[in-house]
Amino acid sequence: MKSSLIGNCSQCKTARERVVSYAQRDEPVLIVGEAGTGREDTAREIHELSNRKDGPFVTLSCPCIPESLARYELFGYPEETRSQKHVRNIGLLAEADSGTVYLDEIESLGARVQSGLLRCIKEHIIQDGDGKSASIDVRIIAGTTDDLAELTSRGKFNEDLFLCFSTYVISLPALREHPEDITLLWDCLSQMLPKPKRLSEKALQVLTAYHWPGNVKEFSHFIERMLDAKTSHPDLVDENDVTDSFEKRGITIQRP
Repeated sequence: MKSSLIGNCSQCKTARERVVSYAQRDEPVLIVGEAGTGREDTAREIHELSNRKDGPFVTLSCPCIPESLARYELFGYPEETRSQKHVRNIGLLAEADSGTVYLDEIESLGARVQSGLLRCIKEHIIQDGDGKSASIDVRIIAGTTDDLAELTSRGKFNEDLFLCFSTYVISLPALREHPEDITLLWDCLSQMLPKPKRLSEKALQVLTAYHWPGNVKEFSHFIERMLDAKTSHPDLVDENDVTDSFEKRGITIQRP
């Protein structure tokens, strides 16, 4: 199970149930969550549980692609440019044919690209940079940190495209909303070690008191770095280990 789905809180349970349920369908899915909550991991879990699991799983971080190139990256470049360095021969959607494509922060895509995605979803057709149309069989999963309904109401997101994604939605909670699950997260991470380590009660208090703005991803990286640097008490992680790791990051934490 992906770390983004670990937890006994009601939000995590609902997310896990929807992942399993939505994996059996083929409609578009929208995953909503702050940075670090595990949107891409959740999309991958849906893919791996679906009938498309043997097909490709292709991802795109939409804000990382200039708007002028986004449609070419997704739908394909004109043939005359395909021999140029760093230009892909086929678009990401064609690359994901028979599989799943995950578009993170989909709200970053421009209106023209959104219209192309709508046609892909509705008609299973894409049009490449030369204007040539082709049939395609791909499932689209999108991720967002934003409120797409609000963006749609302000004309910032294609209304019909929003409706395509509004039926099957998975919301991932911020870690600060379920700090009681930090014990469970620790247990899962510790079990991956050659020899699991115990966490002292005071160390747990320090970890749960922090607000974790980077959510589960930040927590996982923090624990990995802390354990890599640990030299004393090999079987136990205490509050000194945790507070020292925070201080190395320039974060002052009050000791319990």
